[in-house]
Amino acid sequence: MPGFAVLGAGTLWRLVYYGSPVPNTAFAKAGGFEVVERWGLPYVVEAAQGNWFPVAWALVLVGALSDRGFLVCALPVLALVPAWSAYVVYVGGDYMPSFRLFVPVLPVLCALAVPAGARALGAVLGNSRGRLRLVRAVVVAVPVVALCGLFLTQVPDRIEAEERERVESEEQTDYRRAVAQLFEDRDPDALVAANAVGALGYYSEVRIVDMLGLNDAHIARHGDAEPRFIPGHQAGDGDYVLFREPDYIIAWSVDPEYRFVSDRELGESGWFREEYEPIRAELEGGYDTVPLC
Repeated sequence: MPGFAVLGAGTLWRLVYYGSPVPNTAFAKAGGFEVVERWGLPYVVEAAQGNWFPVAWALVLVGALSDRGFLVCALPVLALVPAWSAYVVYVGGDYMPSFRLFVPVLPVLCALAVPAGARALGAVLGNSRGRLRLVRAVVVAVPVVALCGLFLTQVPDRIEAEERERVESEEQTDYRRAVAQLFEDRDPDALVAANAVGALGYYSEVRIVDMLGLNDAHIARHGDAEPRFIPGHQAGDGDYVLFREPDYIIAWSVDPEYRFVSDRELGESGWFREEYEPIRAELEGGYDTVPLC
C-alpha cells in the first residue's frame, strides 16, 4: 500500500501539472516497427553486453525456481524486467551513453541476484557448515572480481572516451552560449524556433519554440515522426512552427540535406520562403556565424 500511495500521488501530480501521466518527451519518440528494428533491439543488446542485466535476471529466476519462499519476493522483478525491456525496445532505446534507460531496474535486480546465486550454489554444493562458508566466500568474491575486472579492463578506453566527449561537449556548450548571448544582446524578448534548445533556454530569457517537440506538447503529440533519426530527435511540424510566427528560426539545414523533420518541412514551405530570409549573425568569442531566418 505505501508503494501504491507513492505511485498514485506521483501520477496525480503529473496529471495536474503536465496534463498527462507520462512526460512530453515520451510522445516525442516515434515508436513502431521501424524504430524497434533500427534502434530498440540494438540498444537492448548493447545494454545486455554493457551491464549484464540478463545474467542477473537469470540468477533471480534460478533462485525463484529452487525456493518457493524466494519466488514470492522475486516474482514482481522477474515480470518487470522483461516488460521494461519490451517497452525500451518499442520506444527505440536511447542514444546517450551508459544505457540509462536500464538504470532504474538494476539496483533491485542485482540485490536479488546475489542471494539467488547463493541459494543456487548452496543447493549444488550442499548445506554442511564448511560448504556454506565456501558458498559465502564465492558469492562475495565472484561479483567483486568480475566487477573489478570489468572496471580495470575498461578504464583506459573509458578515460579516453570521456575526455574526448568532455572536450566536444564544452566546445558545443560554449558555442551555444554565444548564440544565447547573441539573442540576449540583440532581442531578449524574441520568439526563437530551434532544434537544439537546451543551452539557448538556459543562458537566455528568449521565448522558444522547440522544433523537436521535447518541450512542445503539440509537436510531440501531433507532429510528424521520422523513425530514421535518433530517438528524441524524430518529431517535427514545420507548419506549426510557422503558425507560431517566430521572430527568428535557427535553420541549420532546410535544404535536401536536412537533419530534422521541421527543417525538411520548412524547406518545402512556400510560406517560409516568402516570410523569412536567411541572415548570418556574427557571434562573440571568435566563433563562426549562426544561420538565422
